[in-house]
Amino acid sequence: MLIASFIDAMLAISGFRVVGIAGSGPEALVLAAETRPALALVDIRLNGPPDGAELACLLRNRLAIPAIFTLGPVDREILRRANAAQPLGFIAKPFSPSTTVALLI
Repeated sequence: MLIASFIDAMLAISGFRVVGIAGSGPEALVLAAETRPALALVDIRLNGPPDGAELACLLRNRLAIPAIFTLGPVDREILRRANAAQPLGFIAKPFSPSTTVALLI
């Protein structure tokens, strides 16, 4: 949640509106269905079910919401599963305000 709050603050400073922060996949699905955001930032290592890759697929397939993944070190299997969600991109951790904003604008 600390990282999510950091990202929230950086996005707000950059003029983006964050509709909410979810701590789990089911919570994210409910929030997305209620608020219909234009984009979701999804931690690829979100503890599931659903995990981050599954959540991004559900958001795209059920609600037509694309995702950008945040990720640390990952293996090929996780990347393969993540690519099935057709993400708009990836933001590598750790990140700073300048790299986060540059990647989201």
